[in-house]
Amino acid sequence: TSFVDTGADASDPRPQAFVKPLNLPPAVPSGLTTLNGVKRVKLSWTDLPAGLGGKGLDFAHYNILRSTDNAQFVHVTSQTAFFYTDRPLRAEATFYFRLTARDSEGLESAPSVPVALP
Repeated sequence: TSFVDTGADASDPRPQAFVKPLNLPPAVPSGLTTLNGVKRVKLSWTDLPAGLGGKGLDFAHYNILRSTDNAQFVHVTSQTAFFYTDRPLRAEATFYFRLTARDSEGLESAPSVPVALP
């Protein structure tokens, strides 16, 4: 919580302030699952609840991240839905996926637990 001086009349002895809610990043997305298809994968996850402790006050989107080594993840896309189909994927490779949630001020959650797609 932060307080801001409103510049009210100095002769008024009562404090003049307003409370601005502390902006925290969204919670860590969870429940990421994969459904393997031919050269594609359907991802779904548990949608974060609204409000503090979930999406926060100004949720913007989920970031979907992909890796082939479970170390270096690249951004695939951003979206507000809690599902996504990624394609085309190489059939002989293992892919790892994880998510973050981001708000409109650029605050981002920690990444979700990665899920492997053999």
